[in-house]
Amino acid sequence: MRELEQLLRDEGGGGHLLAVGLLISVLDSRPPDLAAAEAFVTEQSARVRVLAADMADPRHAVAVLNQVFFQECAFQASPSGAYQPSYSDLSEVLAQRVGIPISLAVFYLEIGRQAGLPLVGINFPGHFLVGLESGGQIQPIDVYQGGQLLSEQECRQRLEKLYGDTLRFERAMLQPATPRAIWVRILNNLKGYFIQSGQENWAAEMIDRILLIDPRRYTEYRDRGLLHYHGGRSQEAAADLQQYLHFVPDAPDAAMIRALLAEIVEERPPLH
Repeated sequence: MRELEQLLRDEGGGGHLLAVGLLISVLDSRPPDLAAAEAFVTEQSARVRVLAADMADPRHAVAVLNQVFFQECAFQASPSGAYQPSYSDLSEVLAQRVGIPISLAVFYLEIGRQAGLPLVGINFPGHFLVGLESGGQIQPIDVYQGGQLLSEQECRQRLEKLYGDTLRFERAMLQPATPRAIWVRILNNLKGYFIQSGQENWAAEMIDRILLIDPRRYTEYRDRGLLHYHGGRSQEAAADLQQYLHFVPDAPDAAMIRALLAEIVEERPPLH
């Protein structure tokens, strides 16, 4: 965590997408091998440059990157519909070469950028994408589908398939994501998994990491407080819920949180 804090302080962490990603996603006491991961990226980016020869043609360079990434390095998408924490742990993704869209995209981005490709992450709803910046436009790429180039219409269709009429497509959905947004999305995937599987301590740990990256995500204080509450940790729950109300006093759920706080203070047994 100390190493993570240092990276985040260093120019806001913007130049450390992979290093921070490795640190925040590790799920055991084994420290991630940052040097080995960075050496891997450097080696593969050099391979892309050699094979592409002329990096001035971005589409050709993407085709070469796809060849190196999917054929030579053998990265592949996780089984459809299946999720396990190792698919978000970047150390495990590198070791096993299997990941979900965002974890694959981190390595794809780093290799492509070091090779000279103008790639960005795209925080597209429901399915993380990569974007190729060319001629003032962003061409979406689906790393989960073998580096497939997508049109805007295909992105619209994907959103409709995922969300129906509940979420309308906006071009802003295809704008570049900041490194912090990428890191938070990785952690949100893990947080959601641990909540659904009843591993509340691990879910709270993911929230700790989210707040380290972005302390202004105030709803995380509420979520962590509720996890502490259901885990019987009343003091920690009260501290987090009070923090939430301090930052967002007029939140839509403020009345419910205040009632819960009163219950905690009165030391009533938790409701089931």
